[in-house]
Amino acid sequence: MVTGFRQWDWNQKYGVQLIYALEFAAEEGVSLGSSHRWGLGVATRWRPDAETDIALGVLLEDRFEDSILPIPYIKATWRPCKYAEVELRATGLQNGIIVRGFLTEDRATTVDLTVAYETLSFALTDGSYGSRAVAIGEVPIRIGVTQFLEKSGTWFVRGSAEWVAYARHSFKHDGETQGAFQPGAQWGLAARVGARF
Repeated sequence: MVTGFRQWDWNQKYGVQLIYALEFAAEEGVSLGSSHRWGLGVATRWRPDAETDIALGVLLEDRFEDSILPIPYIKATWRPCKYAEVELRATGLQNGIIVRGFLTEDRATTVDLTVAYETLSFALTDGSYGSRAVAIGEVPIRIGVTQFLEKSGTWFVRGSAEWVAYARHSFKHDGETQGAFQPGAQWGLAARVGARF
């Protein structure tokens, strides 16, 4: 996963952002295969005070078996103190709330709680179902730990545990939904290595 943004400041309160993301994923369950997604967009950033940060914009997102879609980008962050922040996010791929706690002065180690509706599309492996992709939408309750590996804050490792309270799997062929089912609630663990430029 590679994510990041480039920002140009108009003044202390206003700026413009170029946002980008690229992610690859693999899933061995229910005959799924590999997946990829990318996004590119622009947003305006408003910082009315030292504790509040708001970005509004639009992203072009591409996912397996779907055409490129324009998606609204909304991100609002409130920092009540230097060791905590609360973020509301609506980006199409992830929509919900994230609460973060910073365990170190330089914010290199972060503990977070996420409750959000998330989406991802996977290719189906050969011989399964007969369609070409499955779109997954789910609402996990996730607790994670992120550790940045150097002072620049670029490379990081992340581990998390989650309980998926709601999920919906929609099978697609050539962009048309062929069928859908709702699996039961389940637990999961995840590990991730990434970079933020």
